[in-house]
Amino acid sequence: LVGARFERHGYTRFTTSIVNRDHEIMQGLTPFSSYDESYMHARHNPDKIVLERRSNESGNTSDPAGEPYTWVRTHGSGRVFYTAWGHNYRTWDHPDFQRLLARGIRWACKQPVEPSSAFKPELAVAAAAIDVATPSMTKPTFDEKKFTFKDV
Repeated sequence: LVGARFERHGYTRFTTSIVNRDHEIMQGLTPFSSYDESYMHARHNPDKIVLERRSNESGNTSDPAGEPYTWVRTHGSGRVFYTAWGHNYRTWDHPDFQRLLARGIRWACKQPVEPSSAFKPELAVAAAAIDVATPSMTKPTFDEKKFTFKDV
């Protein structure tokens, strides 16, 4: 469903290259650099559209042209947006990552993709900070058996 399977990763600073500038998600975006997990994938679906690649200089790749790092595909009438970016605050705090993620989510939800220049991260965060009722928790019972495991 996603378009590939996680194989392994390293951890380093790298920059992805945009390989499909014409896709509406990528229009107006620029490559960015961050310390992040350098994912390598396996069992790639051939029907995905690769938007970004990570070079083999930043770790092993499954493709000599560079590791597919951000892509889209359709599944039935649904849309799938995937990016391997985003494993820590260094990436999450980057406005270009926030733009990529917001645009990818809007595309997957079949919503208009705003021009990258119109995206204001601080407004997106404020819009998401809505009051949410705290769910009631199930009270623990004391008659449950103690957790045990068997090493096999």
